[in-house]
Amino acid sequence: MPTGVGANTLANDPRAGAIQFVTDPGAFFELTEKKVFTPIVISPTPGSGVSRTVDFPASGIIAMIRVIFDGDLTTTDGTGAVTTSDLWPYGLLDEFVLGTGASTDVIRVSGQQLHALKAVRNPGFIPQDTADVIPDGIGAAIAITTGANPITLTWDVPVAIDPVSLIGALYSQSANLTVQARIREAVITDLLTVSGNATIDSLTGTWFMQVTSFEVPIAGEDAPKLVVPDLSRLHGIHSHRVQFSNTGDVRAPLIRRNGQLDRLLFRVFDSTPEGAVTSQLLRGEADAIGLDRVRLEYGGSETPLDYNPTHFLASQNVADYADALPDGFYALDFLIENAPRDVILMSGVTDLTLIPTVASGATVAGGARVEVVQESLFAPTG
Repeated sequence: MPTGVGANTLANDPRAGAIQFVTDPGAFFELTEKKVFTPIVISPTPGSGVSRTVDFPASGIIAMIRVIFDGDLTTTDGTGAVTTSDLWPYGLLDEFVLGTGASTDVIRVSGQQLHALKAVRNPGFIPQDTADVIPDGIGAAIAITTGANPITLTWDVPVAIDPVSLIGALYSQSANLTVQARIREAVITDLLTVSGNATIDSLTGTWFMQVTSFEVPIAGEDAPKLVVPDLSRLHGIHSHRVQFSNTGDVRAPLIRRNGQLDRLLFRVFDSTPEGAVTSQLLRGEADAIGLDRVRLEYGGSETPLDYNPTHFLASQNVADYADALPDGFYALDFLIENAPRDVILMSGVTDLTLIPTVASGATVAGGARVEVVQESLFAPTG
């Protein structure tokens, strides 16, 4: 049986309760009620480089979590300037982790990865046209206006892979698990750099977390049972990095786990981005030196996907999502056209590897890496 991400024992259903349950999506959707709970204020505020953990109430089936930071950024230019790095602004959420008391993490991603995933999951969403309040713009090499600047940022965490069927949602009132989320605020100097005698005076504000869940109904008079949707699989989103120091082919092996691979997001840096005032992302557009080619390989020689030059993939992403993905990401999307036909069964392939080809004209420095986000469905254990 698939173990997910190294889970020891995890049952995403009510099997341990006193009341029996029945899986009946149709009846569940007729009887359930959607709950959007009052946002949880994360206290004390994490602060630069600090993590905080939130325990969710043991109630209902969790479908989505929304994280919001609302605050103010104050800077002083003096004789210089405060300038953004590649991580600005959604890298302020350095890491989000969703886990349970009985397993390792179900979701582990950065804020920028969540922002890119939001664009993938909502075709037509334009990252630069959001309800968020962002001082001066998105991306690297932007000078922040001196003084106090309001900032409001939003990250959506899709616990269920599909908000309609709720496949992948977490049954939070199971006796077998405790649902927890942990956020880590980035070190502010990873997002902003200073020149001259400019200063980053303060970043203050409040972190909120809001849960969308669905009530678990009980049906039947003589033999009452809990009614649940299909909870046979969990929705995993996990990221990892592969460092490199060469031009040409860079092999980035994917993490193999039982289940199906639904989406793959990735981007490539030619050096460490933290503190950089110029973009260090390698791109595949026709007018840029960066990525010549991207392909997916398994079994040492089978290549089901090959975008050569990479501009073909960039064009495909714009066609799929109505815009280029934010923060330098590309997507290989196995859900967007025909999921039963296109998803990859991880147990049926070996040595599944993403291979971006770095152009010979690119300058590769310390900290160069491929950043990969794997979105999958896998069976819980228990």
